[in-house]
Amino acid sequence: MISKFTFNNQYLLDELPKHDKDLLEKVMKDKKYRKNEAIFTEGTLPTGIFYVKNGKVKKYKADNDGREQIVHIYNSGEFFGYAAILVKKLMVIQRLL
Repeated sequence: MISKFTFNNQYLLDELPKHDKDLLEKVMKDKKYRKNEAIFTEGTLPTGIFYVKNGKVKKYKADNDGREQIVHIYNSGEFFGYAAILVKKLMVIQRLL
């Protein structure tokens, strides 16, 4: 089992075997976002797993009046988006069964 601390730690990548790390680096894309630019929005699935290299990312829900309720703040060295990817894969597998 991977704990939240371990999974969010940037050293997780250091723990990967070289072959796996090479495969991961081949598919990784470096993308910069401006402050307040949406990475993905509520009701949509992320297109991948994100790693915060620098800065912070705010995850929030908006109420009917447009006010933000902060759900989580991701800091440098943390991953996000993986839960939605895993849930989507699980739903596909369940449909196949």
